[in-house]
Amino acid sequence: MPAEADAVRAGNYDARFAPLAEPSWRPAAGGAHWLRVRLPPEVAGRDPVLAIARSSIDSIEVHVPLPGGGWDVLQGGARRDSALASTCCFAFALPREVPGGVLYVRVVDEVPTRLELSLQAWPDWADREREATAVVAVALLALLAMALVNLAFYAVLRERDYLLLVGAQAAMAVWVAYDGGLLAGLAQWPWPGMSGLFPWVIAGGAAAFCCTAFMQSYCGLAARAPRYSRLLGAVRWLLLLLTLSTILPWPQAAPVLRDAINACLLALGALALAAPVLVLRSARRPALFVLVGWAVTVAVLAWRARYNLGFGTADLLVVHGLPLAAAMLALVLSVALAERALDLRKQRDRAEFQRIAAESRLRVAQTRRALVEGLDGLLQHAGSDLKFTAYKRALAALRHVLPMRGAAWVAEGTDGHRMLVAEPAGVRDKVAEFVRRRGATLRSVAQTGRSIVLSPTDSDQQALDGTPLTAAVVPLRPDDSAWSVLLVAREQWQEFSPEDFEVARDFLALAARAAAEGRRRAALQQKASFDALTGALNRGNIESTVEAAFGDAVHARQPLSVLFIDLDHFKKVNDLNGHSAGDECLVRVTQRIEHVLKPGQAIGRYGGEEFLVVLPGADGPEARAIAERIRQAVRERPISTDNLTIPLTVSIGGASRQPGELSWKHMLERADQAVYTAKRQGRDRVAWGDPVAAQSA
Repeated sequence: MPAEADAVRAGNYDARFAPLAEPSWRPAAGGAHWLRVRLPPEVAGRDPVLAIARSSIDSIEVHVPLPGGGWDVLQGGARRDSALASTCCFAFALPREVPGGVLYVRVVDEVPTRLELSLQAWPDWADREREATAVVAVALLALLAMALVNLAFYAVLRERDYLLLVGAQAAMAVWVAYDGGLLAGLAQWPWPGMSGLFPWVIAGGAAAFCCTAFMQSYCGLAARAPRYSRLLGAVRWLLLLLTLSTILPWPQAAPVLRDAINACLLALGALALAAPVLVLRSARRPALFVLVGWAVTVAVLAWRARYNLGFGTADLLVVHGLPLAAAMLALVLSVALAERALDLRKQRDRAEFQRIAAESRLRVAQTRRALVEGLDGLLQHAGSDLKFTAYKRALAALRHVLPMRGAAWVAEGTDGHRMLVAEPAGVRDKVAEFVRRRGATLRSVAQTGRSIVLSPTDSDQQALDGTPLTAAVVPLRPDDSAWSVLLVAREQWQEFSPEDFEVARDFLALAARAAAEGRRRAALQQKASFDALTGALNRGNIESTVEAAFGDAVHARQPLSVLFIDLDHFKKVNDLNGHSAGDECLVRVTQRIEHVLKPGQAIGRYGGEEFLVVLPGADGPEARAIAERIRQAVRERPISTDNLTIPLTVSIGGASRQPGELSWKHMLERADQAVYTAKRQGRDRVAWGDPVAAQSA
C-alpha cells in the first residue's frame, strides 16, 4: 500500500480519475478505492472539514499535502477511530491552506457502500454536528427510558409482549448509537464475521425481528389472520437468519448478503404494514396504534433502503429520519401497550366491580330470604307488637346489607300520633330529636315521593361519638298511616346510590306487608273466634275454653264452674221492638256480664240469646254469687235504645266440677239442665246443677 499511495499522491494516476456528476458514488465491487478531491474556493482558508456520510465503511484514509512537503494521513471508518468525533458523519479536519488545493481519499470496504462526500467550513459543519447530536441524544434517551419502563412492567406483569418491546427498544438504541458514531470505540474490537456488516446489521435486524413479533402478538394476528401471520413469521425468521449469517467468515458473500438483508427489511416492512389493516375491523384500537407507528417507520426505512441501494441523495430524512422514526415507533408501541394494560386494568376493575356487585346482590337476596322467613315465622306467633317487631327486623336486616351507622322507620297516623322504630336501639333518642326538629321536612319528602340526602348541618346529624353523618330520607308507601319514611345515616364519605334506596324500600315493604298480613289475620282470628255482634267468644271458642280450663282444673285439683245465661222472653223483645233493638239488648247484656267478671274468666255466646260463662278457680258458692251479681246487673237497669226502655231478666243455670269427674261435657249438661229448672221455677233466678249447691240455694 505505501508504494500505491506514493504513486497516487505523486499524480501518476491523475489521468485515470473520472469526474463525478454529484458528490455521491457507489462502487461496483468491494475492495480499496481512491478518490481525488479538489477544495472549492468558498471553503479554502475557512478551516475546511471533509465529511463523508456515516455508513458501514471499513476504513477511510485522507491524504493531505503539507506546505513544507510530505503528506499527512487522517484515518477513520467503521473499524477505525475517526479523526473527529462526529455523530452525523465521518469528519476530517483539514488545514486552512492545502497546497495545490487537492487531496486524496482512500476507501476500503468489503461490501460496496454508497459514499456521500461534502466539503464544509468548520462553522457549517459544527452547526450540522450539533443538530445531529441533538437528534441522536433525543432518540437514545427516549428509547432507553421506554425500555426501562417496559422492563419494569415486565418484571411486575410477566407479560411476553413487554419483553418483546424491551428487546426491540434496546436493539433500536444500540443501532441508533452505532449509526450516530457513539460506539466508535467498538470499531477497534476484533468482531467476527463479515467486515462492514457485523455488528452493523445485528442491532437493526434484532429490532425489526422484535418489533414484528410484538406486532403479531399485540394485534392477535395468529387468531385473526393465521395464514398471513405464518407468512409474516417466515419473513421475520428469514431476516433473523440473514442477520446472524453476518457472523460467518464469508467476505465474498457480503455484498449479496447486504442487499438480501435490505430487501428482506423492505418485504418485512410492507407485510407488517399490511397486517394491522387486515385486523382493523376485529381489533380496531390495537391495529390503529400499530398502523400509525409502523407506517411512519416503514416509510423512513424504505427511504433509507432506497438510498443504501444507490438511489437518491442523503437528505434530512436519510440522515436524521431513522433515529427519530425508531424513537417514535417505540413511543407509539409503548403507548399502545400501556393503553392495553390500562384497558386490562379497567376490565379487571370492571370484573372486580361486577364480582363485588354480584356478592352484594347475593348477600341482599340471602338476607331478604332470611327476612321473609323470619317475618313468616313472626306471623305464626303474632302478638300485639307485631308491627313494631316486623319493622325492627327489617331495619336489622337492612343494616346487614347496607353500610350505615343507624336507621329508623318513622310513621305518622291520621290522628297525628307518631311511631318510631330505630336500629340500633341506642340511637332512638337521637333519632327522636331529629324527627322532632325535622318533622316538616320528613312530611314533605313523604308527600313528594322523592328520596333526598341531608348533609350534616347541625348536631342532630351527628353520631353518638360526634362524627358528622349524612342522612338519607326515603319515602315509603304508607300502610295504615298518613305518611312514613325511612332514615338511613352514614358517614360523609359514604355516598348513597339508587340501588341502596331500592333495597331499603324493598325491605321496608316486606315489613309493611307483614304488618298488614298480621292485621288481616288478627281480623280473621277475631271474626273466627268472637261473635261478630257482641264481641264475646263464639260457641266453638268458648267450648274450647271450657275444655282447656277443665283439663287445668283436673291437673291442678282446682275448682271450676260454668254458668249458662238465657235472656227471658227475648222473642217478645224482637217481636215488639224489632231485631235491631234485640241486637242492642244482646250487646248491652254482654257488656254487663263482662263488667262483673274478673280477669281470667270468659264469656261466650252459645246460641241466639244464650251465653256461657267459664269461671276457673271458682267453687259452687263463689260461682253462685257471681251468677247473682250478673242477674241483678241485668234486672236492675233496663236497656235504653232508640227512645225505648226495655226491661230484661235472665235465667242462670250453673254447675261446678265434681270430684272424680273426667268430662267437661257432663258439667255443661248439668248447667244446661239447671237453666231449664230456673225457667220452670218462674225465670229471673239462678238454679244449680250440683246437689250441694242446690241444697245451699
